Amino acid sequence: MYKKLSVFLISAVILLSISFTNTVSSQSAGATKFKQSVVNVDLLFCYSQPMPNLFSNMTDFFNFQGYGVKYGFGSQINVKIAANKKGTIKPYISLGYNMFMGSDNNNTYIDSNIIGSIYPMINGTTYSGNPIPGTSKMILHDFSAAGGFEYDFVNKTRWTPYLGAELNMNVIFGTYRQSPDHVIVGGGQIAGPGQTSFTINSAVRFGFGTEAGIYMRVHQAIAFTFCTKFKFDNLLGKSSVRTTELNKMGLLDKSATDLNPLMTKSRNIDYFEFLLGVSFNIGKK
Repeated sequence: MYKKLSVFLISAVILLSISFTNTVSSQSAGATKFKQSVVNVDLLFCYSQPMPNLFSNMTDFFNFQGYGVKYGFGSQINVKIAANKKGTIKPYISLGYNMFMGSDNNNTYIDSNIIGSIYPMINGTTYSGNPIPGTSKMILHDFSAAGGFEYDFVNKTRWTPYLGAELNMNVIFGTYRQSPDHVIVGGGQIAGPGQTSFTINSAVRFGFGTEAGIYMRVHQAIAFTFCTKFKFDNLLGKSSVRTTELNKMGLLDKSATDLNPLMTKSRNIDYFEFLLGVSFNIGKK
């Protein structure tokens, strides 16, 4: 499903670009002209496509090579204020949320269905070596707050392209759930106890984002907007610490061979967002 959606959204970007070019070239002197607003409030929904190492199979998560998610959805609100007379430069603040998901409909990975007092396990041991039949699911939550600048390519048509860049703070946490057919206890097998949830503890990370988009004005006060963003959410603040709580894990995004020999590389949390929504324009330049 996520592959088809990615193709659709990329195609939409191309079609919008073609439409913008054709529309601008065909503007006439009598066409409706729109003035730049003083404040923009954007309400957006998005499909988010993880990049490596965020994108991976579930096995890679337990080998500390990825996070076992393959697609995501989210929403965002942006408040932008024109900082110059022409309204081309707009500092903004943004609040957003993404939920990334992945699943394995054939296997579960924690054979005893419990994480005891230590994770990652010592001596290079992992949970990926002997998967057990069943189903498993990964969910990562990413709440973000950002501040940045946008440059609008101002014209008096209904189309306004823009570019932007931002610095962001992210609170990331998640849940791994599995429903094994059986579990291994004391070397023997017993029937599966049903679904068990394991918590990925919350962590604060800092990163950046870049964007390119376009507004389509339908009224002086209202526009539709479409944009794409690239976000790198854990450029700064990576950390890996062994947890000692029942059924809990850390984000473990920093290389740490002292915790486990397989943790030779840091894991990046980066992705593309494809956003579509409405913008409310307040005031006139």
